[in-house]
Amino acid sequence: MQDVMGGITHFINNVEFERLPSDVVHGAKRMLLDSIGCAIAGTLVDKGKYAIKVSKTIGGHPESTILGIKEKVSSSSASFANGELMNALDMDALMFPAGHAPPLVTPAPLAMAESFSVSGKELIAALAIAYELSVRIAGALSEWRCFVAESQGTVRMERPGVYGLGFCVFAGVAGVGKIIKLDEKKLASALGIAGHICPVPAMAKWCNTVPNAMTKYVSAGFISQAEIMAILLAREGYIGDTTVLDSEYGFFRFSGSEKWEPEVILHRIGEKWIFVSRTIYKPYPCCRAMHGGLDCFIKIIEENNLKPDEIENVKVLIDPLVTLPAWNVSEIESHVDAQFSARYPFAAAAFRIKSGADWQKNDNFENPDIKDFLKKIEVYEHPDYGRKILEDPRIPLSKVEVVARGRVFEEARDWKKGNPWPEKAIMSDEELADKFRNNSIPVLGEESTENAIKFLMNLEDIKDVSVLMNELSGSKR
Repeated sequence: MQDVMGGITHFINNVEFERLPSDVVHGAKRMLLDSIGCAIAGTLVDKGKYAIKVSKTIGGHPESTILGIKEKVSSSSASFANGELMNALDMDALMFPAGHAPPLVTPAPLAMAESFSVSGKELIAALAIAYELSVRIAGALSEWRCFVAESQGTVRMERPGVYGLGFCVFAGVAGVGKIIKLDEKKLASALGIAGHICPVPAMAKWCNTVPNAMTKYVSAGFISQAEIMAILLAREGYIGDTTVLDSEYGFFRFSGSEKWEPEVILHRIGEKWIFVSRTIYKPYPCCRAMHGGLDCFIKIIEENNLKPDEIENVKVLIDPLVTLPAWNVSEIESHVDAQFSARYPFAAAAFRIKSGADWQKNDNFENPDIKDFLKKIEVYEHPDYGRKILEDPRIPLSKVEVVARGRVFEEARDWKKGNPWPEKAIMSDEELADKFRNNSIPVLGEESTENAIKFLMNLEDIKDVSVLMNELSGSKR
């Protein structure tokens, strides 16, 4: 069996900012900008508020910032809060095939970078490592779903009975280990500790049962906190399971994966970087399954200036995930329900609610007019979705039909805004900056928001990350 642990620790210690390709540096900065903006907006919803309160209660030495909040807490407490905040709106970026990796691997390196007063270059290198390992380790494990062609010409979606995002803990630990410059022996111990304390693989349970819990598919806070704890323990000499990635009884086995292909992790690692081309940004605060349909729906209502009371019916054909229980809650009782209700985002868009935390405010999802509008929306699996994905996994089909003013308006797409393909789908730097503004100005104010954007997009010029964090501490609070 390959020495996976040795290959990973060698990669971590040999990455230097000066040798990173320019697209990797740029990609890491874009991801950090997006993640922080999502976290700041996350302070406005219940999941984020609860995490902040608990993090402040736990407290600790004031060394790391809770994003959007003036006070500092321990790096462990800040990692917990910031993980929950980044994922609070479900507007955070995705990575293929690692899913919601960014809020699971960004908070811990960020908190430790502030605690150790490292430079922007060092933080970029640490985050690049974390993002790269997220994608590579995910690729070595079973996929969270696949499409299978059947003899009668139909295609069905298959999902494993056990699946989770716990593998991201290794990537987050790698990033933190880079920040504090752990040697390879202690890095191996930290990774071994992390493999035993990460969250259980509960994603299948979450998808198939209701009501929706705030933990969702994984708690970003708990996994981020685990990354800090694993590093701190290893630094003190705590010996971890250094064979956790190399044994036939290792992580892949006890995490429920049906496959383990470690060569995917190590193939040209450090030479070829793949995370940038695997990153998906989300323009809307809801599950990605609805985004293609929202692109179509918003184009229809904007181009034709359709008002909610003019619309008689909306028929949406999208990703088959929307057929699962988590996407079909009968009553929206929390902002997390609003994120995954297959119908609600279309109602929010119809009423021109600004994309972001406003979509998930109680006053909006409890609005009687919006509740009535939900009855006009029908959401189904696109009949050709799986077939097209089998032909080319980069082509997600969406179609929307809107009945209004005595006619039918139609829009269909084979791409989603925010994907890294085709070219027209990519969110530009300015579009990501605008998303950051929408998420941050209600909390930080305009001046701090603009300063933060400048710092984040020129992160390599910062000598001490604390300068950036001071702009992110919530000037209005």
